Amino acid sequence: MCGIAGIYSQNGTPPNSNIVRSMGQTMTHRGPDNFGLSTSGRVAMSHNRLSHLDLSNAANQPFGDQDHLLSYSGEIYNFKEIRSRLQDEFGIVFTTTSDTEVLYHALIEYGIEKCLKALQGMFAFGFYDKSRDTVFLARDRLGIKPLYYLESGSEVYWSSEIKAIAQTLDLAPDPIRTFLAVNNMGEKSTEYTLFKGLRSVKPGTYLEINAHGQPKSTTYYDVLEDFDSDLHRSLSKQSAGSVVAHFDDLFNDSIKRMLVSDAPVGAFVSGGIDSSLVSAIATNCSADLKLFTANVVGKYSEFDDVKVLAKHLHQEVFEYKFEPQMMLRDWAHATYHYDCPIVIHVNAIPFAGVAQLARDNGIKAVLTGEGADELFLGYPALLARRYEKLLRLPARQ
Repeated sequence: MCGIAGIYSQNGTPPNSNIVRSMGQTMTHRGPDNFGLSTSGRVAMSHNRLSHLDLSNAANQPFGDQDHLLSYSGEIYNFKEIRSRLQDEFGIVFTTTSDTEVLYHALIEYGIEKCLKALQGMFAFGFYDKSRDTVFLARDRLGIKPLYYLESGSEVYWSSEIKAIAQTLDLAPDPIRTFLAVNNMGEKSTEYTLFKGLRSVKPGTYLEINAHGQPKSTTYYDVLEDFDSDLHRSLSKQSAGSVVAHFDDLFNDSIKRMLVSDAPVGAFVSGGIDSSLVSAIATNCSADLKLFTANVVGKYSEFDDVKVLAKHLHQEVFEYKFEPQMMLRDWAHATYHYDCPIVIHVNAIPFAGVAQLARDNGIKAVLTGEGADELFLGYPALLARRYEKLLRLPARQ
């Protein structure tokens, strides 16, 4: 997971590194394996590391020197391919086997725009280029990894979590957005938070921060770019079996890339089709894959389905039993880590317990089945099914 934080001073005064240290130490839970702090020119950066690629100290962050600094959270799934290109094109000699060093050199050699378009993965990072006296804050295409920023006087602050900035600055709630959060607007917004002046770097964008005015936002990716009309027409002419086989290749390749890790990997399962398929494919690639599940006790428990899956895959499953009364008990704790009132995504509450269970069993990285219902339009179908009887009634003029 990792946590990043930093300050850029626009007036040229070196930022207070103790403040950045304090911001970073607020997020120790994001990266307990190492804490790093670096300064260069107008910039101070911190990094909380959760190590799963190159577990040595050589891959600790912030990564770089006085000319360039990188503080990064996430995972670049195609880092091996980018590493090979950097070696062939620029003769880069790598000193680690981490994706951090690959990202670092890709930013230097390719520049921010070309680098971001080449990346496949989930990430949020701050990168300082001293020659341009510019900090780049970037977030992955879908906004999987969080990144917040705020302008205060002549300084720009950023961090992986709102609480890291809040414990440093006196943040004031935005009354309108706070009110609308009751209607889940806080969870839905890709840019705005519930605090005045505090924003999230939007998915698929990067910010340029320098001494010449406000941060400049640039969109490097839009989800509509992934719609290929020629491919759509081509697939529509193929048989269902051919389309399924094509998807199967893409699906398997994606999971294999995500399994690249020097630390043990687990999987969160619910008994649903998406997490079951992900776990089944991952098991074919990794003989020892620990499974973790939240058994939401009661009418809607899926634990029996999970046990069937575990038996079929010949894998051990670890159960987090979530009783109804735990909802109120754990709501505040989950909200603290969620950085936003939990209204719609109440599944985050038992989810937090499963994450703790995985951590207690030595697992740092997990695969999940999140997204299949959105990708295959399952939720609209479920909504229509709810009103199916009503829709079948005869209509009157």
